[in-house]
Amino acid sequence: MKIHRRSFIKTLAAATAVSAVLSLFSACASSEGTDPDEGGADAGSAVGLVPSSADFGGARVRVLCVEDGDTGRTCEIAADLTYGETVCAATEKRNEQAQKFLNVEIVMNSFPPDALLDNYKSNALAGRAETSDVIMLPATEMADPSLLSTYENVYDLPYVGVDLSSDCFARDLGDELGAGGKLYFLVGDLDLSALASANVLFFNKQLLRDAMAEDLYQLTREGVWTVDKMAEICRGIYSDVNGDSQKDGNDRYGYVSESDALNALYAQFDVRPTEPGENGIPKLSIDEGKMVSVLEKMTGIFNSPDAYAASDANSGALPEIFTQNRALFYAGALDTARSFRELETDFGILPFPKWNARQEGYYTQSRAGYTAVAVPRTAADKELCGAFLDVMFTLSRDVVVPEYCDALLNDKYSRDDETGEMLTTIRDGLRLNFGTFYPIGFSRIIEKMIGDNNPNFVTYYSSNVRDFEKRLDATVAAITE
Repeated sequence: MKIHRRSFIKTLAAATAVSAVLSLFSACASSEGTDPDEGGADAGSAVGLVPSSADFGGARVRVLCVEDGDTGRTCEIAADLTYGETVCAATEKRNEQAQKFLNVEIVMNSFPPDALLDNYKSNALAGRAETSDVIMLPATEMADPSLLSTYENVYDLPYVGVDLSSDCFARDLGDELGAGGKLYFLVGDLDLSALASANVLFFNKQLLRDAMAEDLYQLTREGVWTVDKMAEICRGIYSDVNGDSQKDGNDRYGYVSESDALNALYAQFDVRPTEPGENGIPKLSIDEGKMVSVLEKMTGIFNSPDAYAASDANSGALPEIFTQNRALFYAGALDTARSFRELETDFGILPFPKWNARQEGYYTQSRAGYTAVAVPRTAADKELCGAFLDVMFTLSRDVVVPEYCDALLNDKYSRDDETGEMLTTIRDGLRLNFGTFYPIGFSRIIEKMIGDNNPNFVTYYSSNVRDFEKRLDATVAAITE
């Protein structure tokens, strides 16, 4: 069956085999999972928790999503050329498998970014049932408290509502994005943008050898890759290349960071603005003392010659600094790796370092704008919606995510087994938090305070905590009503 939308790709070869080093990406939390194209859709088999006996009689699944004519980007249901041809092929393969397994037809209702949210609001808030069956929009827009009443509780959806422990879904999804037994969003392997926009650390292998640093892959394995170790390696690398006595985008640095990457420091240093409280109701939980320490350390790093933080005005210069071998470390989105084809020396990919060696794991968060998934309350067939999403998240993990990661590794300069291992660590460490997902005020505090060279978080927090509490209470009320 074909998806009813204009196709970005007419014909592509079958997706390439997934490299062995990425086998961890294919591990399924549900041992019942299978690939319908491998002959596993016989009686008793399942994809996710959906049995092969599920048959929806050719029903249409209408997906509301973004299509941006300027960039060619659309939501992750469609074959999106921005991720490359092999990922397009894997996406089409997944869609064909899902349609065949469920006996459904996927229909794309796509709109330009500036029109889509208005379209959804005008239909959903009016209660019109023809809106859609599945919504895939930027999380920052979907989390608008005024829209929460239009979404279906994920826990009430068959199949997917009881399958959230699968590693197809983000870690602690229900605990972090829900409240009082209500959860409206799904984030995981169907949202390829959540992985592609994960904040990671790239490093230049030649500059690392010049610095005579230790094996960073081994430090990561041993759990001792920390921000202090990174700062130590960066010392002495700065060079005023253009001789103007000013730190700017023409110099060489130990560490450069995009502004959005600074906002990920909450997750990377295991600072949680909120945590689940009594009856699953989130409460403010930020460690003010640790935040002061984080800001003092990071403002110190960026005020030294060793590091350079981008503002919105100069963020476009950072990939160029890295590709011209003028930065040892570069903090940016994982998908930026696809723009490094002009780099003349090898590079690797690491999780962002821990706060200290006592931190349990390596964590990160995706930058604002990645896709989240929801079902509108007006959707007529909730069983169809639940089955479709459980199958699509499962097949995305098994078919699309490995191909995306394999494509990153097969770049002529980033091909090594260790980088594949690091990608697994990064994916496993993606974190969600209620306080940064919903608009309660925490989203860009770190970026602003580092930019202002202001580590005085205690004063800032005491001045704003009532506003945080007010926004938190309003969001919880919108979820639980």
